Amino acid sequence: MAEVTLDPAIRSWVLLPITFVMLLIGLLRHLVMQLTKAEPKVDADAAREAQTVARAARLRANGVFLPAAGYAARKAYFAHKEHGVLRK
Repeated sequence: MAEVTLDPAIRSWVLLPITFVMLLIGLLRHLVMQLTKAEPKVDADAAREAQTVARAARLRANGVFLPAAGYAARKAYFAHKEHGVLRK
């Protein structure tokens, strides 16, 4: 079989520019997608409530490692009858 050889002029004037253009198109496509994607709107109140519930769950799960007075103070912060964070 005959070997196929590539002329250096074709490589320099055709293949390298095509490769360069394809890389630029990929980069441009990526940047356009980054600019046009919609950021999800985060409701601040919902996020704050979810974080508070998560903190209370961590306290309940890991309360055995705290001193009794510290656990009671944190529990009162979350579950006090009049002004507990979770009672609002």
